[in-house]
Amino acid sequence: MNAKKRIEELREIIEYHNEKYYDEEQPEITDYEYDQLARELEELENKYPEYVTADSPTQKVGGSVKRELRKVEHDVPVISLQNVFTKEEIYSFVNRVYSQVSNPKFVVEMKIDGLSVMLRYHNGKLTEGITRGNGQVGESVYENILEIKSIPKEIPTKLTYLEVRGEVYMSNETFERIIQKDTDGQKYKTPRNLAAGTLRQLDPSVVRERNLDIFVFNLEISEGKDFTSHSETLEWLEKQGFTTVPEYKICTTADEIWRYVSEIGEKRSSLSFGIDGAVIKVDNLNDRRILGMTSRVPKWAVAFKYPPEQKETVIKDIKVQIGRTGRLTPLAHLEPVILAGTEVSKATLHNQDFIDSKDIQIGDTVVIQKAGDIIPEVVRSIPEKRPSSAVKYTIPQKCPICNSPTVRDDNGADIRCSGNECFAQMIRGVIYFASKDAMDIEGLGPSKVESLMSEGYIRDIADIYHLGEFRDELIEKGIIGREKSIDNLLNAIDKSKENDLDQLITGFGIKNVGKQTARVFDF
Repeated sequence: MNAKKRIEELREIIEYHNEKYYDEEQPEITDYEYDQLARELEELENKYPEYVTADSPTQKVGGSVKRELRKVEHDVPVISLQNVFTKEEIYSFVNRVYSQVSNPKFVVEMKIDGLSVMLRYHNGKLTEGITRGNGQVGESVYENILEIKSIPKEIPTKLTYLEVRGEVYMSNETFERIIQKDTDGQKYKTPRNLAAGTLRQLDPSVVRERNLDIFVFNLEISEGKDFTSHSETLEWLEKQGFTTVPEYKICTTADEIWRYVSEIGEKRSSLSFGIDGAVIKVDNLNDRRILGMTSRVPKWAVAFKYPPEQKETVIKDIKVQIGRTGRLTPLAHLEPVILAGTEVSKATLHNQDFIDSKDIQIGDTVVIQKAGDIIPEVVRSIPEKRPSSAVKYTIPQKCPICNSPTVRDDNGADIRCSGNECFAQMIRGVIYFASKDAMDIEGLGPSKVESLMSEGYIRDIADIYHLGEFRDELIEKGIIGREKSIDNLLNAIDKSKENDLDQLITGFGIKNVGKQTARVFDF
């Protein structure tokens, strides 16, 4: 593939995942995988500058602005940071800064994994809260910001105008509590995604219930008060009642910076909130002006991204799951191990080719990681630790649910159940139809679908729209909750009838027809 074609392909892929991450809060790939795509595109554009265009993802911030929320222009462009991934890149950054300014100091901070917001204060009173959006225009979430207890609604110093930037996040404990209590929360894979979805809710009471929090990490505008350094602004913001980014440290050498970056990395799994890296910033504000910035990122700061944490554990068993398209996915059942702050006891093995290529057997000691600190995956087996009792695994030739023969795709690695009436496929098909990516029927999550299908109230997606006929019976039996829960679900089902045609097409789960393809159908 030539460079121009690969650049165009990467731009299309990245734009798609930007939409999934920023606008829908439903990422399909890990942060690590996204960073690798972005880095490949940046390297190609640096090598072939004749192919750089103004609308490339490297030239702009990822998110767009939602139509339902009021648009607000930013007073200061909300920029991203240059990502680095190695010790050598950090040292290179520090050396470059030293070559341009005298005796610089650096502030090293945790990079909180949340949603950036700008808070505006006039004469000491909170007047607006704005998301990043596309960096030039964001969306007002002021009513929701008022529901976050850690955001001061009034500060003691009555500056004419103050703007600060912070990261709204959800603690790991709150995230676990919400997804256990509310099946709709299972749409969200991480606290960051649920925090972002919550902050964009049109109902502020949802924000109040979900206990969002914030760390403020930058002062953008302070009319009537001047500062000389970033660390000075953080100290002042703390005195005003803001919760600033925790445990930041002032460093002077590359060695000192690397030691603290490593220290943060070692304890990130024990933190009560998520981080997706560490930020190294030049402290002196005048030095920042001297260093300047490119069209997209400042030259006075970088964000270090940690590699996924890895642990060894043992595969106790391998079992298959049946997807909505009949695909059999092998799942490793592991000796439980704490990884990236949570207990991991299962990891996908993708398909038979994956198992064979990594020489994975039941009983093996394996190395696992959470790619992007989200999805557990097996990195490799360790054959030298293999016990004599280890057993090779082959995906069964008959479906474990309906006993129909399994067949391999003609041009792929997937193995599928051939049965048209396989109950596992039917359940997952209905779950997908009701999901956020398809018909978005709020309240009809996986556990409710399984309960309704097991009890015979739903056999296929058409039966969803006849559930109202059984309202009293469902209330009496309490299969999916109390009266209010059932009425909310029935209202959500009625509301879904107003969805666009592409959502319905997506919900049918037609092979090779996803959300993007459904949008371009011409009827």
